[in-house]
Formats: sequence, structure tokens, C-alpha cells
Amino acid sequence: MDPISIVVLAVMAGCLVLTVGALARAIRANLLRGQLVRADMAQRLDRLLLKRLLSLADTDVRHFLHSRYLHEVERELRACESCDDRDRCRDCLRVGSTLDGFDFCPNYALLSRPAQTAG
Repeated sequence: MDPISIVVLAVMAGCLVLTVGALARAIRANLLRGQLVRADMAQRLDRLLLKRLLSLADTDVRHFLHSRYLHEVERELRACESCDDRDRCRDCLRVGSTLDGFDFCPNYALLSRPAQTAG
């Protein structure tokens, strides 16, 4: 092999190593960011009645947060946060209603179907 080919090969190998390193760093940062987002969602869920409804539906909260797409969890959290029937929900929870009694809930479809996983 001539010297120019060796130099070009070395430069290409260096670029490949840098690309792999940058990709690994980006993946790690994305995973950490995802963990922070899910931790924030868990804190929001702790303040909502949806958490009690999930346990009524025998759905593990951790599974709910980590097995679903983030945009779905966000949509469901927002639906609960903006719900106008919170007093009715509290009353149903207090008297021990079954899931069928929560048909007014914006997340009723989520509660009444088996959990689906992301991806």
C-alpha cells in the first residue's frame, strides 16, 4: 500500500471512531433526558386521581410510565389535569365504584383496556 492510501485510511478510521463516540454520547444523553421526563411525569401523576384509577384497574404505575410512548402518557396526564369531573371522580373513588362507574373519565378507554406497550 502506498503512503497516501495509508493516510486516507487512517483519517477515515479516525472519523469513524469520532462518529461512533459522538453517537454513543448522543444516545446516552437521550436516555438520561428520557429518564428525567418520565420522573417528571411520575411526579405529576402522583398529584392526580389518575394514579388511583390506574391502581383500581390493576395497572402498575411504573409499567404505565415506562411501557408507553411519552406523547400518549402526556396526553393522558393532560386529560386528567384539565378534567372538569374531578369531584365526581373523588366521590366515585370514595364510595368504591368499579371501573364501569368511571365512564365519564377522559381516560376511561385507557383504564378499560389491557395495557399496550410502546414499540
